[in-house]
Amino acid sequence: MEASVGLGWVAITPAPAPLVAEMGEAGIFYGNRVLNAFRDKPDGKAHVEFVNTFRPLYPVLSAYVTGVPHDGTHVERQGRGRREILARK
Repeated sequence: MEASVGLGWVAITPAPAPLVAEMGEAGIFYGNRVLNAFRDKPDGKAHVEFVNTFRPLYPVLSAYVTGVPHDGTHVERQGRGRREILARK
């Protein structure tokens, strides 16, 4: 889906709230096309359900990205290993 590009916001500095909002709008555009194509088809229920479930994500994500201080992705220099992380769960 076109809107999935907006999920990559964590890798962009500074936090790109306008990009996330724009990708959400692109998702609505293409989601409407999916709804029109599959709404009345007997095997289209999964497509319609996906669009209706995915659609509310972007307004919330855009608000989150706007409110979160973001200066890039951080990696711990002396980070824990995979086994240590999994052992604590």
